[in-house]
Amino acid sequence: YIRQFMGMCPQFDVVWGKLSCRDHLLFYARLKGVPRHILRQHVADLLEAVNLTVSADVPAGALSGGMRRRLSVAIALCGRPSIVYLDEPTTGLDPASRRSLWNIILSMRKSRAMLLTTHSMEEADALC
Repeated sequence: YIRQFMGMCPQFDVVWGKLSCRDHLLFYARLKGVPRHILRQHVADLLEAVNLTVSADVPAGALSGGMRRRLSVAIALCGRPSIVYLDEPTTGLDPASRRSLWNIILSMRKSRAMLLTTHSMEEADALC
């Protein structure tokens, strides 16, 4: 029950290389209890929110590091959790991917509580 209210994005991506972005989100959304009648729209909204619509059917193993991180953030947002934990969300990303992910996080924090861990003071200043 409590899992429905929480989302988690660990420091390292936990994605299966052969599953597409869409398949990952469908799987996690069902685990989070998203009703079947809104499941496809919920996944489409998440893909759009993290700018992965074009890559929705690409296997995760073929994605760049930045795209895998955005997928991990989308997984954390499945089911519209009230609280999202982000552990070093931009570790290993190039500056452009880092900024892109920051913008996604900033837009998402308006509607939920977010707990962020980071070693980067620049990231802490930008997101907190």
